[in-house]
Amino acid sequence: NGCTVGPNELSVPRLIRCTCSHTHPTPPAVYDLHRTIEVGGPMPISSQLLLISLTTSALLLGCSGKSDTPPPKNTDPTWHQDIAPFVAQRCSSCHNDDDDFAFDLSDYETVKPLASWMLTKMHGDSTPPYVMPPFGARDTEECTPPAPWRDDPRPTDAELALFEEWIEADTPEGDPDTAASLPTPETESLSGDNIETYTIAGASLEEGDLEDQYLCFPIPLGHTVESWITGLEVLPDNKDITHHAVVFTDPNGEATDMAGDDGSYDCFGSAGVSDTTVLFAWAPGGQPLDLGQHMGAHIPVGGQLVLQMHYHPTGSAAEDASQLAVRMTDTQPEKTAEMRVFGGILPDHTNSNKWEDPPFEVPAHAEHHVETWVEELQVPQGADVRLYTVFPHMHLAGTDIKISIEREDEEVCLTHNPSWDFEWQLTYMYDGEFEALPRLEPGDTLRIRCTFNNSVSNPILAEYIDETDIAVTGVGEDTFDEMCTAILGVVY
Repeated sequence: NGCTVGPNELSVPRLIRCTCSHTHPTPPAVYDLHRTIEVGGPMPISSQLLLISLTTSALLLGCSGKSDTPPPKNTDPTWHQDIAPFVAQRCSSCHNDDDDFAFDLSDYETVKPLASWMLTKMHGDSTPPYVMPPFGARDTEECTPPAPWRDDPRPTDAELALFEEWIEADTPEGDPDTAASLPTPETESLSGDNIETYTIAGASLEEGDLEDQYLCFPIPLGHTVESWITGLEVLPDNKDITHHAVVFTDPNGEATDMAGDDGSYDCFGSAGVSDTTVLFAWAPGGQPLDLGQHMGAHIPVGGQLVLQMHYHPTGSAAEDASQLAVRMTDTQPEKTAEMRVFGGILPDHTNSNKWEDPPFEVPAHAEHHVETWVEELQVPQGADVRLYTVFPHMHLAGTDIKISIEREDEEVCLTHNPSWDFEWQLTYMYDGEFEALPRLEPGDTLRIRCTFNNSVSNPILAEYIDETDIAVTGVGEDTFDEMCTAILGVVY
């Protein structure tokens, strides 16, 4: 039908695209063949013209309607040859036949009827149960993060296009005898010296329990000298009920006195101790927090950690004895890592003048209400301060959170979670060595934009409250209070 030749600058590769149709009478069908030939440059113009001529002639001869060549072989993607490897790579860390976190997606007969639903989830559909994978940070029209995320589980555009093509072809199974080998997703474990593993006191869920539970467990570290944490890993025990976990600091060692006889205490928004911050948040499929050999978070003598466990009961009696692996050193690392908390957390913050339009107040039944916290960062002149993690945080009414830096006429979007889900919180860690991490500059202003749906049309909120009980919401740590928070991991 014709060919087009790409740009004619001699310093770039040539792109030639020829399209031709071949009609075969039995059965009636039209096969559209698309060929792209890339010819490297630079090279002498005579050589390029000769190569273009030879390539184009070969393509046109191959597509000639006068040829007796049989119809092209169907090249639609199939389960065994194309889709099963993709699902194994991107989904099987949770969705496999021997894991309790989620239903198995390793079988064709299971995936086939779910394929269209899975595609909408991978594209970011936030209706329950959640997006797939449950990795809230997204590249959006408003946000391109300044660096890639470490251990980013999201499918690439090419993988999504392949999956969509498979659906459009009516999800063919393919030949199991020629099935492609399945990759095994790499599961990281915390490694190195000076790793101690701490087991929580234990949790017991009674028969008939159906309400989610948030329990905090003190983790005494027992160190007698100044120390630095360089790595953390949550090791879940009962995967039937473990939903997610958050590791808090307890620099003054207060949590031990708050725990009951069973070694835990109820907690929701935070650990409930003074001067605390989040070190790490984990969800099924998540990787350890590994700061490497040159970075560490300071833990003073007498300080400890608090492990908050979110349990999602099944209705059956269950017990859990999850563990936290901690890698520490008493040698001060080259770089110090700290977690800095910004935004509205405590009731006193409701009337803060750092809100763009104070006070913070989410009206009852409001389906789209926005609050924005604006704060100038205190970055010393000449200091080389980098960001290594971002932890966005809201409560049940939250639906969207965007965290960005404004400097002069530029906006640097750190992260955007357009489908915020309280039940799938993660610490997002930038990938790269110190020099490649986003840098904070003197005069930078942090903006935290939070969007809320304080009505029963918000499916997450509707799980916890009746319409008649919904009220005006301010800032606080209780279940039905709200927060608009960014916890930034800085290293210097």
